[in-house]
Amino acid sequence: MTNNTGGVGYQINTPAAPGVSISGGSGPAANTYNYGIIANDVFGGVSLISPKSSPITVNGSQGVLVTWTPVPGQASATVCRSTGGALTCPTTGGGFQVTGLSFLDNGNGYFPSAPPSPTATGFAAGAGSAGIEGPQISLTGGGFKNTISGAFTANRTATVPDVTGIVPVSSYVNSAYDNATRSNGAIGSNWTIEQNGLNIASNQIQGTTAAQSNSGFWNANSFSPVQFAQATITALNGASDFPGVTVLASGTGASSTYYDCVENSTTIFMQRVVNAGTTNLTSTASTGAVGDILRLEIGPGGALTCYKNGAVALTAADSQIASGSPGLLVSGNVATEKNWSGGNLRPLGHLDVEQDWAKPQHFTQGVAFGTGTFTASPRAEQNTFLPGALTATWTGATWTTDKAVTITRVQVQAKTALRAAPPTPSCGSPTEPHPSTSRFPPRSTAAAQFHKTMRRVHRCKYSCKRPQRAVPPAPPTPTSPSSTACNKARGREAARLASKKQRIEAAEKRPPRHGMDVCYTSGRCVKE
Repeated sequence: MTNNTGGVGYQINTPAAPGVSISGGSGPAANTYNYGIIANDVFGGVSLISPKSSPITVNGSQGVLVTWTPVPGQASATVCRSTGGALTCPTTGGGFQVTGLSFLDNGNGYFPSAPPSPTATGFAAGAGSAGIEGPQISLTGGGFKNTISGAFTANRTATVPDVTGIVPVSSYVNSAYDNATRSNGAIGSNWTIEQNGLNIASNQIQGTTAAQSNSGFWNANSFSPVQFAQATITALNGASDFPGVTVLASGTGASSTYYDCVENSTTIFMQRVVNAGTTNLTSTASTGAVGDILRLEIGPGGALTCYKNGAVALTAADSQIASGSPGLLVSGNVATEKNWSGGNLRPLGHLDVEQDWAKPQHFTQGVAFGTGTFTASPRAEQNTFLPGALTATWTGATWTTDKAVTITRVQVQAKTALRAAPPTPSCGSPTEPHPSTSRFPPRSTAAAQFHKTMRRVHRCKYSCKRPQRAVPPAPPTPTSPSSTACNKARGREAARLASKKQRIEAAEKRPPRHGMDVCYTSGRCVKE
């Protein structure tokens, strides 16, 4: 058929009579009403009006909830009403082209006396100047078909990017995550228990039955047969328990079916379970440890890969199980796991849903949490001086950080007063000459200044290497008979001191030599 815009397609079906019920505290005037709907397609075409609903009586303070089942090609509905006679339909306002599957007549709807269209102009599926419409699109290729369809909760617009390449498909609504962080008890309604039981115990997932398989799968979403499951092992029980993950899980009790990857303290296994019967597909020696991350993937053609901590541990090919959901398995009631995730294999990352990455993520531009940001070096090193006496229980001052951060390391360095400067040198001159200034005096006085300085240096050398002893005070005049011997001793000492003085004065008169020692009053000597 053709429609009102010249398009060609299949005529839209007539909807079934809608359902009606009392809802809310306001509605149309007190009376008895019947309702009907018209299905509208995406081009503005309409269906024939539906049969009338059952009559419903309201008292003027009650609303009427009208519900319906859409027909193929329906994009909205127009809600019509009567008080026993022919249904009339709005052309605008409340009740006109309502999206979704229900409408609440709360008395504010506008229902003019306009009869419905006597002919159907809408398409269940068709093509026209405004595009293509239908409940699904099937693409064929390679002897197969790819069906694109959807069940929507609002009008959507998807734009194809202006690029050449493959359009990625996201599993936004087909991914799941369970960190097990909640009160102890049953694992929850998002899980279907297949065998025995699974509980939350101290924020871990634990089996309920010893020496038996405790398994379940996620039931809150539907999944592609190309999927994964992953979990972190948080406790083992030697070689007795086997925690792990499952894919393509379905059934309960005797019909439990899935593929699994599990480990104990010595071995990792990949198994097929069909109708509760277990077949070992492959295994290998591998030391299990707390913190191991097990991930099981099933790709096209039944390609199974089990990863342990990001590395391939086991592979197998098996196609006996064709559909199901990701899940988990704990054989025994001691081993535990948590941070379970599952979904369609290799979906796009979506940061508005909780998720657990199997591979490192690289954020080259840094990361922001609220108004705070950090990079590879989140906070610069903070230096602060906290005055006060340093004791074993020092509380001399308070350090307030510039942001609300967690302090992971504090390094304290006690600062003490600087040591007093050394005494003024006195090696034959008021000040100790500095080698750098004594070597390079101004050119105009170079010769005189050089010899003057080096004489001071030479004196410094001898005063450091051979410090002069103080001349003792002259003893009192002896009165004993041994005064002659004392006079001789004093003469020998005076002669020795005079000889030493002559040697020093002779040394000062000699020209300076390179490589001599420069000695300071502190006792430190260096080569000049």
